[in-house]
Amino acid sequence: MKVIIATPVYGETISTGCHVSVLDAIRFFAREFPHIGFTTHVLSTSFFPMARNVLASLFLAESDATHLLFVDPDMSFSPELVAKMLAFGKPVVGAIYPDKGVDFEAFRTAMQRSTNALQGQLQSVRYVYDGDAIVGRKGKDGKTEIDVVDGFVRVTRAGTGLLLIAREAFETIQTKMPEMWIPEPKEWLRKMGLGEGSGYIQCFDMVPGEDGSHTGSDIAFSDRWVKG
Repeated sequence: MKVIIATPVYGETISTGCHVSVLDAIRFFAREFPHIGFTTHVLSTSFFPMARNVLASLFLAESDATHLLFVDPDMSFSPELVAKMLAFGKPVVGAIYPDKGVDFEAFRTAMQRSTNALQGQLQSVRYVYDGDAIVGRKGKDGKTEIDVVDGFVRVTRAGTGLLLIAREAFETIQTKMPEMWIPEPKEWLRKMGLGEGSGYIQCFDMVPGEDGSHTGSDIAFSDRWVKG
């Protein structure tokens, strides 16, 4: 098994937390799971959807690579989480993490109930595709039931801040959506690192919505994967 850690960055900037997390993960797997290899790709650009497409294409060009792990440059994580995501064994596995927004009214309410500032912070941040994305079913009492397997639930969308994608997921998209694959990309794409003979997958391209606005690359990929 070989995992490529891919990070799209803006202005060639990566946070300390992200840098330390990646190094910790590589050291952890070398010690605990030496049969799992890691390499890294970092691409600096102002347009993340294209960066994710290029990084995914670089991954596909490495025939021995089995998984692509997207890690945003501001993301911190534990090595054990990555091990758990790999062990779950699904083609696409994401993680719950907070976005950059804070609900200060929720923080005030939380601190009225507790003096633990960290707990208050956890209760006041918004999370990327939390309850709205979870797939549930109606129970006998009419309430929604959610199946939790090894700490994971099924969702319709997941953020790309920490997202594990197996090779088979990209191959499925290539087969079912051939328009997503460009076998001979233009020269300007090759200048971003694609070698001769490498194709270009564009499954992170944004999609226009009914109102004319475009979805993010995470929603675009998730929707394509779910529909595929």
